[in-house]
Amino acid sequence: MPLFEYGEFGYACRHVPSLPVCNLFLSSLLRTQPSSSYPYLLNLPDPASNGTFGEILAHQGVGVRSRCAIARASTFGGSQDDLGNLANIIFAALSILLALVLIHKAKRRQAAVGRIEITVFFALYGLQCLLQIVTLGSIVGQGTAAVVVLTALHLATVVAMFFVLTWTGLLGLQLVDDGTAASLIPMSLGSLIAFVGTLYISLDKGLRITAFFEDRSIHPGRLKELFLFTLTIVWPLIATVVYFATSLGVTILVLREGRPALIFLAALLTFVLSQGIYYGLSEMICLRSGAKVDGSFLATFLESVTIVLIYLGWSGITEDEWDEYALSPAT
Repeated sequence: MPLFEYGEFGYACRHVPSLPVCNLFLSSLLRTQPSSSYPYLLNLPDPASNGTFGEILAHQGVGVRSRCAIARASTFGGSQDDLGNLANIIFAALSILLALVLIHKAKRRQAAVGRIEITVFFALYGLQCLLQIVTLGSIVGQGTAAVVVLTALHLATVVAMFFVLTWTGLLGLQLVDDGTAASLIPMSLGSLIAFVGTLYISLDKGLRITAFFEDRSIHPGRLKELFLFTLTIVWPLIATVVYFATSLGVTILVLREGRPALIFLAALLTFVLSQGIYYGLSEMICLRSGAKVDGSFLATFLESVTIVLIYLGWSGITEDEWDEYALSPAT
C-alpha cells in the first residue's frame, strides 16, 4: 500500500497519536466490521472470545492500530492513574484564554483592515481549541456516538476557520470593503457551508448514517476517505498558502512595510514547524514518554505562537497606512 496515497489515513492513524479524524475511522470500523476481524483491523480483541473487550475499548486512546496512544484519563473512565493527554489539555486551555485576549485586543484596533473578520478567526481558533480538549485529550470513550459528534464538530470548526483565514488574507487585495455586508455575507456563507458540509461528512463517516460519501471500491478495512482528506489535510494547506501569499505580497509590494512582512514570515515558519512536529515527531515523543505525552502539545503551543504572530503582523498594518498605499481610492 502506498505510504502517502491520496485520501489514505492508515499510516497517519498508526503513527500520529493524536489525529482527530482517526476517532471517526475507529467508530466506523466498530460499526461495520465483524467482531472476528477486530484483532487484525483494530489491534483489539474479539468481543466474542474476550470478556474484557469493553474494558479495553474504554481505556483506548486516539488512533487505529496505533503504535503508541495515550490512554483515556482515569477521571473519565480510564485506567487508574492515567491522566489522558494532560499536556495538550493544558496548552489548549491556555490557547483558549489567548484567543479571548486577542479578540479583545482586535476589537480595539479600530484602524486596522479586516478587524471584524480576524476577530471571527480568533473566535473559531478558540472554539477549535475547546473541542480539541475533548477529542484529543483522551477524555471521551472511543467508539461512542459522543466522540464522533464532538470530533465532527472539531473538524468542521477547523475547516471553517481556515476559510475565514483565507478570506481575511484576500481582504488585503481590497476587492471588497472589509467590515461591510460585501465582506461579511460571503465570509459567513462560505464558512457556514464549509462547516455544515464537513460536519455532515464526518458524522456520516463515524456513525454510518447513509454512507453516501463512501467509495465502495475501497476495501472496508482501509482507512481511506477522499472527502475528509481533502477537507482536513489539503484545504488547510491551500488556505495557509493563500493567506500568507496575499499577506506577504500586500505588505511587501503595496505597503512596503518590512517589519510586518518579517512577522508574517515568522508566523508561516512557526506554523510549518508545528505541523512538522505534529506529524513527524509525535510518535517518537509518545514512545519516549511511555505514552504520557505526544507532539500534540508542542504543536498546540506553536500554533498559538502562530496566531499571536498573525495578530502582530495584522495589527502592524493600520488604516492610515493602507489609505496611503491603497490599490484604489477609497469610496
